[in-house]
Amino acid sequence: MESCRNTPNFNREEKIDLLRKTNEAVAFENFLHTKFVGQKRFSLEGGESIIPALDTVVEFGAELGVQEFVIGMAVVEGISRAKIDQYYEGNAKKLVPILIHGDHSMAGQGIVYEVLQMSKLPGYGTGGTVHLVINNQAWFMSQNLRLSSVRNFIEMCLWTF
Repeated sequence: MESCRNTPNFNREEKIDLLRKTNEAVAFENFLHTKFVGQKRFSLEGGESIIPALDTVVEFGAELGVQEFVIGMAVVEGISRAKIDQYYEGNAKKLVPILIHGDHSMAGQGIVYEVLQMSKLPGYGTGGTVHLVINNQAWFMSQNLRLSSVRNFIEMCLWTF
C-alpha cells in the first residue's frame, strides 16, 4: 500500500472516541473474565487494535448504505448468504460479512481458502468479505525463506488479490 493511504488521519475527537470504545471493550472483557472464571472464551488480549478497525469498517459501510454486518470466525459466510437471499432480495451491498481470524488460516485450507475458492460459485458468493487478522505470528518462528515462499502472510495476500 502507498504510505500516504495506509496512515489514518484522525482528529482529536475521533481519537478520543476510538480510545473510549477500546477501553469499553477491554472493561467488558475484564468483566467476562471475572464473571466466568475458567470458561473458554474469545479474548482481545494483544488484539485490542481490532476495535478501531471494526469501528472504521462499520462506520464506512454505513455511509455506503450497508444495513447489516455479520461478524464471526467460522459460519459467517453461510449466515451472510442466507440473510442476503432472505432479507435483502439478493442485494449483497446491504450486508457485509466480517471474518476475524488468526494468520494461520491464511496459509492453510481453512475458512480463507474456502471463501476465495467458492466466492464465484452460484449460491455461495456474498459480494465480498472483510478479513480482520489478529495475531500475525504464523511466520514468527519460521522467517527463513527456505521454509516459505513468502516473508509473511500479507505478501501471500498480495499474490492472491
